[in-house]
Amino acid sequence: MERAKFSFVIGNIVYGTLLCMAVLFYLERTAFVDISFHIFYILKDGYFAIQNFRFGSFVTQAFPLVTSYLSLPLNYIMLSYSLGFALVYWVHFNLQFRIDYKYGLVMLMLSTLMVNDTFYWIQSELPQGLAFLCLLLAFLSYYSKKKKAFFFYPSFIFLIFITSFIHPLVLFPFLFGVTFLYIKREIDADMFLGATLSYLVFFGIKTLFFATSYDSQSMEGINNIFILFPSYFTLDSNIQFLSDLITDYYLVLIGLILVLVYYLFKERFFLFFLVFLFFVGYAFLVNISYPQGAAKFYMENLYLPLSIFVAFPLAFDLFPSIGFKYFGFILLLGCLLRCTHIYCQNTPYSERVDYLLEMIDSCSEDKVIRAPSEEEEKILQMVWATPYEIWLLSTIKTGETKSMVLIDNPEELNWARDRNKSFITKWGVFDYENLPERYFNFQDTSPYRYK
Repeated sequence: MERAKFSFVIGNIVYGTLLCMAVLFYLERTAFVDISFHIFYILKDGYFAIQNFRFGSFVTQAFPLVTSYLSLPLNYIMLSYSLGFALVYWVHFNLQFRIDYKYGLVMLMLSTLMVNDTFYWIQSELPQGLAFLCLLLAFLSYYSKKKKAFFFYPSFIFLIFITSFIHPLVLFPFLFGVTFLYIKREIDADMFLGATLSYLVFFGIKTLFFATSYDSQSMEGINNIFILFPSYFTLDSNIQFLSDLITDYYLVLIGLILVLVYYLFKERFFLFFLVFLFFVGYAFLVNISYPQGAAKFYMENLYLPLSIFVAFPLAFDLFPSIGFKYFGFILLLGCLLRCTHIYCQNTPYSERVDYLLEMIDSCSEDKVIRAPSEEEEKILQMVWATPYEIWLLSTIKTGETKSMVLIDNPEELNWARDRNKSFITKWGVFDYENLPERYFNFQDTSPYRYK
């Protein structure tokens, strides 16, 4: 009981801190690549911008959608979106904590252990799916020990559907989670088999009938298992990952080592191999799929399930085996370190926003299509979303909407030279008359300037 109360207080302080940072860095989080793209479509269509049938993102997208229905200013819509993610994860923590404080601890570790750059790249459905997965596992555990209420089956189907559709990589932490909880007798055999079969059925339906080119392309990297054999250990992604384990994901590494040593000492060899194989196997799967690596925030996003493989053993086995004082010290120190690390990670994202604002101020023209410089590609990390980012920042700063397209070969957009009343992006062209005037204030109707 003492552990639960302490965990509850610390957890809510941490989520309160993350909420404050979501306010402080709302520009960094929303004028950033994919999320600006989502805001654009939500405001343009007045509806959810669900992509690749990942329906679980409707929860976070409800925040900008509702605030747009209330006709709030654009900066408030951006702020609500940033806040929405922090609030949703906070609610997940409290819901899971009410079932058992150990599930609350798992959710807390999911939000902190490996989170650095992904605090600023918020739109990914994978961490949203992992939060739903933790809620699903807590739900299964609760009803393995209680009489099933009338709403059990609708809730069960809803959670299985959301987690199986929201991101294909959630499959691996799901299989780990149900297996771990079954071994721990947290869920019974009927629940284990029923949940696993149901998940695989929904996952199969998604794969067979709702497959998208994006998901298919993302999974093509698995073929590298054969193409790159046997040069696995020299891959750039593996080398970088080992470096990141020490510099960024140090608590995950420490937790993994402690868990494996604990299971060996207790002669719980099945759990030892379960944790070891899932952790190493999943990290290998990600790194072999991206042998040259990718943007830091994107790779970190793919690694997030690793925290699940460490968090469950810590919450259910290692932490209960140590005294309260040691547990309290570890939890407090770990949360303090991670919150500080997340805050300090803002520098490249704040510099990015500052650079975009400087671009807006320094450009005398409102509509430009040009190639990015090497410095810009380094600072901005990805330039395809620049039109959406410039739209957001210019509109909230000046009241007028500017448009700037950065593309390696501007000649690819020569066909758009006469589209003087259209918003040009790499992925589409949108006439001014079809964009809501409240959030798009285009004053310049001259042609785009090519540079």
